[in-house]
This record gives sequence, C-alpha cells and structure tokens, in this order.
Amino acid sequence: MYGARLVKPKMINVWLKKIMKMEGIDTHDSRHIFSVPHQAPKQAMAGVPIENIKLHANLSLNNSRFEDYYYKPEDHHIKGATIMNTSFGNVTKKIATSEVD
Repeated sequence: MYGARLVKPKMINVWLKKIMKMEGIDTHDSRHIFSVPHQAPKQAMAGVPIENIKLHANLSLNNSRFEDYYYKPEDHHIKGATIMNTSFGNVTKKIATSEVD
C-alpha cells in the first residue's frame, strides 16, 4: 500500500506540459493560459472594469477567455433564475405518481 505524498507545483507543471504536448498544444507559448491572477474575478465583482483586468493580465481585449473561464459572478445562478422566471413564468414540473397500497 502506498502512502500519500505531497506533490510540488513544479511536478504538476511538468505533468501539465506533458499532457498539453500529447494534445498538440505548443508548450513554449502556453504561459498565457495560466496568466490570469487568482484575484482577478474578485476584482471584477468589486467593480474594476474587465478591460483594466485584461490589460493588467496581458490578455487580449478582443479575446473572451477571461469571461468564459475565469469570471463567474457569485450571483449568476440567481440572475439565470430571474431570466427564466421572466421568460417562462414560475413553472414547476408536475410529476404524476401512482400510489400502491
């Protein structure tokens, strides 16, 4: 039986680069994939313009990677429910069940 071992970040980086190479991704130019600071989504929710965050992280303003993968507002589920209720009303699914005695 093997014991649990800590994995150093450098080793994870090596594994990720191997996986990326296997998928045909150029690992010499892949620094941009991991370049978004972990505080960027919180800064966006605090009101910092997304354009400023993209410029600071050296991301293209024409690319939507930040919005697609990193920026997930905490209330996005609530907003989605509001849109659904506005569009379709408060619809609940009625399930017919049979009672067996």
